[in-house]
Amino acid sequence: MRIEGVKNIILTVLVTTSILLTWNIWTYQPDLKQAEQNEYIQEINIRAKQDIKNIIQPSQILYHKEKKHFVSLDEKEINRVMNGLFEWKLVDLQDISHKVGEKSFTAFVHKEGNAEIKFPDPIPMRVYKNLLDLEGKEVPNGKFDRIVFNAEKIEGEQSSLYFISYETRRIYESKVNSSNLLNFQKHFFNNANRFPEYEPYEVTPFRTVFLPKENIKLSSYQYIPELLDKNKFKDALFNDPSRVKKERVSRGDQYTDGSSLMNVYNEYLIIDYVNPARSNTVTQESDELLQRSIDFINDHAGWDDKFKFSGLSEAEQRVEYRLFIQGYPVFNEMGMSQIIQVWGSDRIYRYTRPFFSIDRPLPSGTSTVSEVPSAKWAMERLNEMNLDMDAFEDIAIGYKLSIDPKESRLILLEPAWYYRYGGNWGPIPFKTSAGKKGMGGQE
Repeated sequence: MRIEGVKNIILTVLVTTSILLTWNIWTYQPDLKQAEQNEYIQEINIRAKQDIKNIIQPSQILYHKEKKHFVSLDEKEINRVMNGLFEWKLVDLQDISHKVGEKSFTAFVHKEGNAEIKFPDPIPMRVYKNLLDLEGKEVPNGKFDRIVFNAEKIEGEQSSLYFISYETRRIYESKVNSSNLLNFQKHFFNNANRFPEYEPYEVTPFRTVFLPKENIKLSSYQYIPELLDKNKFKDALFNDPSRVKKERVSRGDQYTDGSSLMNVYNEYLIIDYVNPARSNTVTQESDELLQRSIDFINDHAGWDDKFKFSGLSEAEQRVEYRLFIQGYPVFNEMGMSQIIQVWGSDRIYRYTRPFFSIDRPLPSGTSTVSEVPSAKWAMERLNEMNLDMDAFEDIAIGYKLSIDPKESRLILLEPAWYYRYGGNWGPIPFKTSAGKKGMGGQE
């Protein structure tokens, strides 16, 4: 009996185990989706990764002091100012737009004693919150393109700091310890007159621009471009690089896996990747769009530290980054000075960018110094163009990037005046007394 009982127990265990194993086999579902997504993921390092604070940076700082206006484009100075600001504790953020009338808005922004930190394009506040020591209420879903505070008359324990959207006339006020502004006053504001003096130009009753009082002398530069590995872009952008076919075409090279396409334009040193299947069906909010855009380039370490955030369109799901040289924006009509992304619902739809870097100019003896036409001249040319000034947004000295006409292996940077109109930058054209065009280029 004992032996039969043991046999029955063993048989029962074996049958139960068999049933459990069979059930697991029937019900097991491998995570095919996860395997599919991760099968081809690899670490791609094309250039470098960047922190968001190095990408979203001011283009200039204006100091309104002693009834004059001084402007710094110095990148080291701007970095010092921003690194200090990131350590300030900001509290009680609130919208006070209703307290400043439309007619007094520009006077409020450019008030005597103000320091005005200007960015190239409006920035979602929710993205920038991660860089600030901001306490209190939830950050509003707004944008700003200037940080403004009075650095001259500092009284009491707390002072006001404003996040301002020049286009929409929104003003968000926060409070900051006055000791921070006193420190800024000592190290920056009191020394503002070492920077070039600028003059105000009232474009419309609601927009004032500040341009150099004296003519600016800038060097033209020549660079030997350092080409980036195009195959690394292929590996980073296509889901399965092993299935990608390369074909030589008249304009350069073409890569495709049957659904996505990457054109490489060797003449202009740019790539243009398109994934038609990822067309835009869902609109991401500006803060999500910008963060995702920066993360995307970081994923393949595709940054050059000379590229800065320069524009965002939530309607088009488009984000732009521009090349800056010594604080001046760089322009090129073919897209050689920009990184442009257009996003679909769940991933990148279009990605256009240069595949070269310009780290080292040729020796100084090969550069030439030229005097940029005056601000007065630039404004006169704008007036002659009969523009609708309500659509006018900005004007700046920048660099025109082109292939050197004397040596196709070199890239040339030449100073020129540019203006922003209806969301796009273009050159201010002119003709010399001899009737020849100068300062060309278009973007």
